[in-house]
Amino acid sequence: AVWVLASISISLLLFLSNSRTTKYFLAFFDYDKVIEPYHLRKSISPHNEYDICCVGAGLSGSIIAERYANLLNKKVLIMEKRDHIGGNCFDYIDHETGILVNKYGVHLFHTNFERVWNYIHQFSDWTWYELRVLGHIMGKYVPVPVGIHTVNALYNLNISSVEEMRYWLSKETAVSAMKQSVEPQNSEEMAVSRVGKRLYEHIFHPYTLKQWAKEPSDLGPEITARIPVRDNYDDRYFTDKYQALPSAGYTRFFEKLLNHKNITVKLQTDYFQIKNTIECKERIYFTGPIDDYFAQQGWEKLEYRSLDFVRGVMFNTSFFQPSSTVTHPAMEENFTRIVEYKHLWNQSLFPHTVFFYEYSKDSGDPYYPVPNPRNKALFKKYQELADKTLNVTFVGRLANYKYFNMDQSIKNALEQFDKDTGLTEKDHNVPHAKTLLPPPVDFSVKQDLSAADLQNKVHLKHRIILSAPVDFSLPPESKNVTEEIWVLLIKACYTFSPTVFLHERQEYGAQLESKVVHPDYKDKYDLHALPQYMNDKDMHPDDVLIIDDEWLCPNHYIKKHITVIQWLLNPVNKSFLIQSRKFGCKSAYASFSIASQTNKMLGLPDQVVGETMLRPYTWSDKSKAFREKTKKDLVILYTSDQRNHLLDMVEEACHKLSLDCQSVKVEETEKIVPIKAKAVVVDGCIVASNIFSRPLRLTISLAKEGSSVFSIPCNEEPDVRDNHFTSKSFSDVNDINLFFGNFTVREESTTRVLINETTLGWDAKSLYFSTVGKTQRDHNVT
Repeated sequence: AVWVLASISISLLLFLSNSRTTKYFLAFFDYDKVIEPYHLRKSISPHNEYDICCVGAGLSGSIIAERYANLLNKKVLIMEKRDHIGGNCFDYIDHETGILVNKYGVHLFHTNFERVWNYIHQFSDWTWYELRVLGHIMGKYVPVPVGIHTVNALYNLNISSVEEMRYWLSKETAVSAMKQSVEPQNSEEMAVSRVGKRLYEHIFHPYTLKQWAKEPSDLGPEITARIPVRDNYDDRYFTDKYQALPSAGYTRFFEKLLNHKNITVKLQTDYFQIKNTIECKERIYFTGPIDDYFAQQGWEKLEYRSLDFVRGVMFNTSFFQPSSTVTHPAMEENFTRIVEYKHLWNQSLFPHTVFFYEYSKDSGDPYYPVPNPRNKALFKKYQELADKTLNVTFVGRLANYKYFNMDQSIKNALEQFDKDTGLTEKDHNVPHAKTLLPPPVDFSVKQDLSAADLQNKVHLKHRIILSAPVDFSLPPESKNVTEEIWVLLIKACYTFSPTVFLHERQEYGAQLESKVVHPDYKDKYDLHALPQYMNDKDMHPDDVLIIDDEWLCPNHYIKKHITVIQWLLNPVNKSFLIQSRKFGCKSAYASFSIASQTNKMLGLPDQVVGETMLRPYTWSDKSKAFREKTKKDLVILYTSDQRNHLLDMVEEACHKLSLDCQSVKVEETEKIVPIKAKAVVVDGCIVASNIFSRPLRLTISLAKEGSSVFSIPCNEEPDVRDNHFTSKSFSDVNDINLFFGNFTVREESTTRVLINETTLGWDAKSLYFSTVGKTQRDHNVT
């Protein structure tokens, strides 16, 4: 004992001998002003009689106790199995470094609830802190809230606006219409519906598998629904109005919360062992696992996930990692994240640092309820028992078998107190917190270069050379659809690249070289400048050449290390594809269906990468037929002779609702093309059959004119992303009834994704930067 006491004394003296350590260790936590809470100097009442009993000294139990003691002058007993108050929020000073750390994992408070924000300010000052989590993914540190920074860094893109990010997500998130549920039914479907298959496989799938030891498809959708996804530059993990840490830590917050003469806290006390020796006259609040309370029933136990924490320390160093929290989704690492507390509570000046690896496991203290069908059904049985239990209220995340953020736990406890006592929020008389909020930030624009930007900075030294089969000497009106889309691609490339060179076979190139260009190009396409012509000899290894699908892969360019991309505007045969890939050509696709067909022919996984897409659009047709006015509630069914059976159901639903429902076949397009129709229901087979077909051009124009366009999936399962109009499609009778039964809600909730001049520019930019980034990485490896 003497040796232990001497060792501790020497260690403390050595630690405090560092004047800088002493200054920040003592000044920040202000130990001279420690409140001696009543629970540390009171034992259980001699008569063992209390008005209210709370099982658990975490947020729920402590707040219930504080409210009864302060507002109603009730005598309250808190029983806690652990040797400390604060539940999982408990924090302490690390003995070697002097740094304040959380014992049960990092806790960052955030809320939009004014009532909660005002309430917590009665017991602590709060220091503003916005959490920024990084993920170590594919060898890079990227913001974990998937947003513009994340996508640019991982996939070598240059997305620069909210609209462009939304468009990118629309390409990634839609799946085959025949496989798409009306609503996500599990965590896999939820994640894919939010970020797409690629990000799901790189982040959501492996992390969820490590955290829960279950496939995401076996978990409820709420798991991945909680993970933030952004369409802007906001890399904060939370977007709540209030985000802060208790200035002296959570344990001090709880000490002041429970500092009342009517509150007795009994630590290291199991309620079930002493419940027959105490009297709780009015009510018991149970905050532990609900299945523990009803253990005598002999039912199965509910599943929980727990955590192990492995401590690491580094002396005489600044930081161990670039952020307080870094997640590690990759399966090669068996931990889920690393938390370094020196980043929190203004502790950066400490000379050492401490960090904790987190490992997810099945046994141990219950942290996270496991939301799968088995547990949901079992909890419902326990809940029915709880509802029949007199004078016992089950409150908190463990008792409700539901994950709560801290603010949700506080709000839940306050509202439960009001429900049981008949008081209202006004009766609490909580003063309004005086909060100095940071100035608002416009996250729709880039603030500065992030770590992701610096890692992935691509210079525009690679020229784009378009091999376009266009005769510029003829007027634009004479163009066929194929020629038109090449002209529009030329224009799209100007949106992000200062110079776009046109390389073409001699008969076309000569026209540009001699400046023989029809003047109508400027008027129709707003194309102020045409690409300059160049010869083969002027090309160099940094160039990116895009050719059409009628040109065999030019192997001589590949040998010069020029990147050659074939734009597949139409399906091609297998031998053509194999030869192109053998020579080294890459592919870009005019539709997701063509991309899927190509993958199948080459025996590749049916996962289309969004950066390989170049989806053309068609100029709006303003013919007289498109100006014909029709009734407001008209619904057009656009179909072919091979009529989809779901169209019959749509027509039947129309008649039941007294809507004017007219069927128009492809060959009858010229008869009636009603721009002002309320809705147009399109057979997906005729849209996906040919990217340049009249149905596609027609439906795009209708959508541009304000009609809500919905598609019925084709029996051959074309990719729903080829429909361009909406993120929703009819897949069964229920979806049809939802549409017609509540049209206004459906119309407002539908997000149209139209392909147009802007989206083609975004596609071209994505293709360019992802190709250039890959080329640069290959050169670096070489």
